Amino acid sequence: MPAATSLPQADLSATVDSANRKHNLGLASGLKGRQVMRARQLIDGASFGPEALKAVGQAFDAAWAEIATNFGTDPEDIDKARYKLATALLSVASEDSRHVDVLKRAALQSFALDYRERSESYYEFKRRAAHRTDQ
Repeated sequence: MPAATSLPQADLSATVDSANRKHNLGLASGLKGRQVMRARQLIDGASFGPEALKAVGQAFDAAWAEIATNFGTDPEDIDKARYKLATALLSVASEDSRHVDVLKRAALQSFALDYRERSESYYEFKRRAAHRTDQ
C-alpha cells in the first residue's frame, strides 16, 4: 500500500474527506441511513465554492462531535439536531468562509440561541419576567 504522503496534497485531501464521510455514514448505520444524509445533503448542496464547502463540512463535523452526546440515541432526535445544526451553520457561512473553528463556534452559538428561543422553559421564563415587571 503506498504511503499517504506519496499522494499530491489535493488527492490526499479528497481521500481524507471521502474516508471521513464513509466513516460518518458507517457510524450512523443505526440511524436508518437518511438521518446522516439529510444534514450532509443540505451542506453538500450549498452554493459555495470547493474551498468554502470543505471548510463548512469540516466545521459541521467538528461542531457535531462537540454536541452529539447531548441528543441521546433516538434516531429521530439525532436527525433533527443534525439538520438544525446544518441549517445554523449555513446561516453563518459565506463564500469567503475558510476558518473552520470560527464557523464551528458561530454555528454552535446560532444553534444554541435557536434552541433556547424555541424551548418552553425559555418562553415561560420570559412570561414570568414580564409578569414581575408589571406588578
